[in-house]
Amino acid sequence: TLPLGERSFSLDHQYLDDGNSPGNGTSQDEYAIEVTVADDDTGVADDALSTIVQNVAPEFTSVFATPVINEDGTVTVSGEFTDPGTLDVHQVTVTWGDGTSETITLPLGERSFSLDHQYLDDGKSPGNGTPEDPYTIDVVLTDDDTGVAERTLGTVVQNVAPEFTSVFATPVINEDGTVTLSGEFTDPGTLDVHEVTVDWGDGTSETITLPQGERSFSLEHQYLDDGLSPGNGTPQDEYEITVSVADDDTGVDDDALSTIVQNVAPDFTSVFATPVINEDGTVTVSGEFTDPGTLDVHQVTVDWGDGTSETITLPLGERSFSLDHQYLDDGNSPGNGTSQDEYAIEVTVADDDTGVAD
Repeated sequence: TLPLGERSFSLDHQYLDDGNSPGNGTSQDEYAIEVTVADDDTGVADDALSTIVQNVAPEFTSVFATPVINEDGTVTVSGEFTDPGTLDVHQVTVTWGDGTSETITLPLGERSFSLDHQYLDDGKSPGNGTPEDPYTIDVVLTDDDTGVAERTLGTVVQNVAPEFTSVFATPVINEDGTVTLSGEFTDPGTLDVHEVTVDWGDGTSETITLPQGERSFSLEHQYLDDGLSPGNGTPQDEYEITVSVADDDTGVDDDALSTIVQNVAPDFTSVFATPVINEDGTVTVSGEFTDPGTLDVHQVTVDWGDGTSETITLPLGERSFSLDHQYLDDGNSPGNGTSQDEYAIEVTVADDDTGVAD
């Protein structure tokens, strides 16, 4: 109401949004303004005008991303922004750089945000073979009236090497036996693929690739002999075993163990000597034996009981023998005056690692 005699006026009005309601999706909107002046005696004058209210895009005041994490760790992207549009509703979209993205809608009036994201591996795909990798993070902020603000950030995801938690090898076996090597390890890299390499200490090694996600292993190895080479002449020998686990991003852990391989003496299964001969005749001594030492070389020694003996070396792997011996007289010395005599024959088989059967 104007004072008596006043013929001019001025009014202010705040438009909180560029549209008639939040989320109308236009960059500007026109408002129709109707003005009416009435006197106190039913006289009226009116007019129509319009005004355009333009949207103002939001603007970042700060944006932050965790700069460095370990694989399987979490990056936090947070930020603050301004927007004069009191009724604007905002969405934040983050593209994480690993093929995934996330969009959140903020409550009306909210001008800050925070999102977390886990990176399972230090590379964009398993097996990229690098100790760390950078990810580009894009942050897009939009209001409900086409206003946009963008910011590009980055984070570095570092590989974490695997680490053994336990490793076990059969401590003692007999030659030709089998050692079992087993172990467990940890690695936070969910997508890492691992290789286990074993140096068995006998000049051989073995590598296996574990299925993705597998954190344990078991391998078996046969030791054919108790020494590093045939004929080393010891009843047992210790083998040094080295095991390493490597992920697909240059991370490695290793450990060392040992196992003792014991010699097993040969064992006769049968021995035969010609029971009766005439003087000047020939006795045949033959036999068979077992020995699990695949690489053992054996010597057979026969004491004929007449003051002579004989030793032969068998070919590798041979487990039988036959020797002939001629007895020139029926007694231990000429003229002993007996019609027949018995000779005691001793047979010994020895392997090359101190094992003996007689």
